[in-house]
Amino acid sequence: MRKILIASVVLLGGLALAQAVQRSLNITINGASSSEKAIVVAGKSYVPVSALKSLGVNVTASNSTLALSRAGAVVTTTGAAGTQQLSGGVGVFGQAVTMGKDSPLNFTLRSLEYAVGRVAIGREVYQSTAKQKLLLMRFTVQNPQKNKDVSLSNSSFVFTTVDSSNVSVTPNWAAGDLAIARDNDSIPVSTPLKPGQRLDVFTVFIVPNDVSVPKLVVERFGDRIAGVVRYDLTGKIKGLPAPFAADSNGFKSLEEITAQIGTYYPIGLTDVRLENAAISTLEPGDVRPRESNRFVRLTFGVRNSMPKGSPTISFGMCGAKGILLELTDSDNERQTTASCGTNFLKFSRNENGDGDLTAGQETKVRYLFEIPNSASAAKLVVYDEKSIRYTFDIGTAK
Repeated sequence: MRKILIASVVLLGGLALAQAVQRSLNITINGASSSEKAIVVAGKSYVPVSALKSLGVNVTASNSTLALSRAGAVVTTTGAAGTQQLSGGVGVFGQAVTMGKDSPLNFTLRSLEYAVGRVAIGREVYQSTAKQKLLLMRFTVQNPQKNKDVSLSNSSFVFTTVDSSNVSVTPNWAAGDLAIARDNDSIPVSTPLKPGQRLDVFTVFIVPNDVSVPKLVVERFGDRIAGVVRYDLTGKIKGLPAPFAADSNGFKSLEEITAQIGTYYPIGLTDVRLENAAISTLEPGDVRPRESNRFVRLTFGVRNSMPKGSPTISFGMCGAKGILLELTDSDNERQTTASCGTNFLKFSRNENGDGDLTAGQETKVRYLFEIPNSASAAKLVVYDEKSIRYTFDIGTAK
């Protein structure tokens, strides 16, 4: 078998190299074709440093020395375990590493993205606020062993995020800070993996709104001595979508946005949509405004958008614990919602609009502000005590 030497082509002399090269070889890395070429010189094969780096090998050139170190165990064969992960290894997106000595699992980081809203995993609900966003992480776990089942659950791995302020946070699975579920499924994963079996799963972290997350550290739970994997996330996390992103990097969300009538926005545990703003002098049940006043009737859609199996949620307008409204009229007079939703009503009946919504359920409600006949509606802000503030232009209400 030809001996393979891991070295850099650039270390060989130009003319002498050209004369000595016997032939070139195509390169595949983890089954994928590379544009790089290997060469054969005097019966020995040489590959470019760039190919080594793509496999997670650390390469450092100093004076006349080229230092190589193995960053992590890359698994390229289904069901086969790679070389044991070294302490402080460097992880590569899309490449598996074998983690753990006594009960190893293969871990492959697939994607990360920032999000606004909420994610439910079982009975736990993780939600963003004006000060915090979500970081959704998708990864694959595989049992590399040939004759032993290995359990996969929220305690299989320990994740530590390091933000741009150099603050490290390790979610505590026992406290419900961390849970994992199958892709597109809110049911927590707690299952044995058969030999060779793999699962695509996800988890979610809550991180401060004003920082990015450039680093992730992963380790096998209870087996730190077997080594950890460090991922450089710089430029690899999908940014927040419009209209929430405050900058081009997409890691910081706005604390107040200009909202559109007819669009749902996350507020607390619900999604809320302003459907209509209208002027009214008579409501169901012969409800009329005070003399010389008229109503600004605000119609809302409220829904529980979490998946089946998620908790039933309550909604209402009871002080700081519910949905809050601020109305500004054309005289620049500002009103806020009355205590515990006095004017918060069902859509077609003059009954309190508070209620419960099961997963996937939606309802319609209304709120009545009174303004002088001489004034018109101008602006509406919808929020709760922790959420982003959504500002609507309702100056066209008639």
